[in-house]
Amino acid sequence: MRFNWWEMVGISFIGALLVSNIAWAADLPSALRQAVESDPRVLSARATYQAKQVEAEGAYSVYLPIVRGTGSAGSSKSSDPLTRDGSKRVYGLELEQPIPLFGRESARVELARVAVKIEAAEVNRVEQTVLAEVLEAILDTAARKEALALRERLAVNLSEQSAAVRETITGGGMKATEQRLILSRVAQSVALRARAAAELAAAEAKLQRMLPGIPPPLLDTHLLRRWWTGTLSLEAVQETALQAAPTLLKARALAEQATAEHTVARTDLWPRLSLTMQGQKGSFGAASADSNSIFLGFSAPLYEGGSSLSRVDSAVHRSNAARENAAQEQRMVTQRISEAWAHWRASEAMALAWRESEQQDEELIHLTEQQLAGGAATQLVLLRAMQTWLETVLQGVDYRSQRDVAWVRLLLESGVLTLASLEHKQDK
Repeated sequence: MRFNWWEMVGISFIGALLVSNIAWAADLPSALRQAVESDPRVLSARATYQAKQVEAEGAYSVYLPIVRGTGSAGSSKSSDPLTRDGSKRVYGLELEQPIPLFGRESARVELARVAVKIEAAEVNRVEQTVLAEVLEAILDTAARKEALALRERLAVNLSEQSAAVRETITGGGMKATEQRLILSRVAQSVALRARAAAELAAAEAKLQRMLPGIPPPLLDTHLLRRWWTGTLSLEAVQETALQAAPTLLKARALAEQATAEHTVARTDLWPRLSLTMQGQKGSFGAASADSNSIFLGFSAPLYEGGSSLSRVDSAVHRSNAARENAAQEQRMVTQRISEAWAHWRASEAMALAWRESEQQDEELIHLTEQQLAGGAATQLVLLRAMQTWLETVLQGVDYRSQRDVAWVRLLLESGVLTLASLEHKQDK
């Protein structure tokens, strides 16, 4: 197919734009990592996760002995000959070692460990959400940039049509109303080009906010597809999501937490054992107040007005509710995967079908050029065929963008949209 000079300029412009961005393709993982790690939502989630990690490390202190320093000073006077009096000054150490015999300590450690697991799932969820937003912003910016270039070429095409119509009317080969119609199309084209420029500016501003100080990288559609490894089918995606979807992992961790809280509540009904050793030195009047002792402590709740039992019963209900929530989230993950899969498949089919339409319009231009060379068509007919092709390509840009965004959201729902996965594929 042959193009005139303005089409060649447009194609060269788009080609140069893509070539200039190829240098950034290799930096895609680093750009995405910077975007994710600078996002306030990610920083907040990671800070909470780190706090829970510290608490989990401190939870093991329930196994360690408690050492206390003791001391007292004062005086006592008594007329009772059997009671010692005088100044008393003593100091000493007391060591209390819990005996983890009934599971109280292990239950609290497990509760702290599950709290870390919950926050880890939340960090994973937030990171993948932010990553999906950045990818969609890159795709949107690229699509709007291509749309603006096509709008500019359409404006040139319509201007040339206006000139051709004017010449035809002057020669008596067309009614004057045709000029009014084409001028209206020219005005519409100017307005649509201005809107496309505004939409591109907004998309670039959003991308700049998400990639502060980072040139926008080129998002290779093939690289985007390679984010998924293995067999690509609805069943495979659902199976992966049931193992990796962050929302499901968090729901399961919350169920574990509720179970751990039930266990902790039950330990309040069990006895507590501890070994206590004390050593003291000092004086009481004229006598020594030194002492050493060791004893085994035992404590068991006998009556608390039912408060412990109510906490246990409440924990049972919360545990049941959390398990049901996890089961519901599993069903919802399966449903969301089915919907995302159907949306992506439909978008993929539309993009492929529209590509065929673009090729048919290209063939129409080729035939029109042949007819023009043989005198069976006019330059105006060729310009209108090119206008149809440009409008078809413009619509195709939108369909392909929808397809890529649908793919990103399918990856997000399945739980595989991670930076580690991208960097692994980039290394290959």
